[in-house]
Amino acid sequence: MGVANSDYFKSTVGYNTGMSKKGWGFSVMMSHWQGDGYNMGTRGEGQNYFISLGYKPSDKHNFNFLLTGAPQYHDQNFTKSISTYLQYGRKYNNNYGYLNGQYLSERTNFYHKPVANLNWDFNINETTQLSTVLYASWGRGGGTGNYGTRLRTADGLVDFDTMYANNLATANGEGSYSNGNYLIRASMNNHAWYGMVTNLKKKINENLSFNAGMDLRTYYGTHYRQVANFLGLNSWTESRNLKGQNDLPTGTIVSNTVTDYGIARPWEAMFNTVGKAKELITIIVREFLTEECSDK
Repeated sequence: MGVANSDYFKSTVGYNTGMSKKGWGFSVMMSHWQGDGYNMGTRGEGQNYFISLGYKPSDKHNFNFLLTGAPQYHDQNFTKSISTYLQYGRKYNNNYGYLNGQYLSERTNFYHKPVANLNWDFNINETTQLSTVLYASWGRGGGTGNYGTRLRTADGLVDFDTMYANNLATANGEGSYSNGNYLIRASMNNHAWYGMVTNLKKKINENLSFNAGMDLRTYYGTHYRQVANFLGLNSWTESRNLKGQNDLPTGTIVSNTVTDYGIARPWEAMFNTVGKAKELITIIVREFLTEECSDK
């Protein structure tokens, strides 16, 4: 366990069994950290985990399964002019404020990318070895930011209280740019990555060896924006120019309403993904085309 300035705290625990007589071995390590950050409004928190299970049934075969990850979030601060620091102080951060007395930042980086490996080492004979790894990785997370009309307090912080009150006063909680509303959005970067790497090594003589390998992988990613905090709203509606996407002519305007949101924290983002942007766009375009056909 360790502590440091700015309320920083970290704890780590680990355990290793060693190899049993039957060839089994297990290792685990977990840690947790948290802190307020050196600058104002830069709080953060994260965990690390490492789990390894090994099995060696004979001198020819060695198996190992590994799972590791480091979910984390940290609030951000950006460079400002010297005059701004002279006005508000050298630790000033204009990305955070307070809502009903509770700390809140509009700029948070959050991510969780666990990696799983299954390794197999095969000693075919004294001169030939085969090494194979199957792996998978799932990334979930992104970064948040302001969306809509932002207001500030006299001391330069984000005025969440006033903006929250404005949102509550909006009819039916239906937010939009035209109504002067505000929310926190998240730019998401989600992906799934699977692959296999295998290598065959043959020792020909003391000075020469032969290697042959294969690297197979597949990747699928989704990149979109979602609402991270409605701040009292029930929905958000706006129109977009699709700029020729989805076989629509440039200048096509479509309107969509968002009612779902995702919490900007790594564990929540890992297990609660808000829809798929591709499917959402398809629905919007389909509705637009249907309306166009009806009009014609």
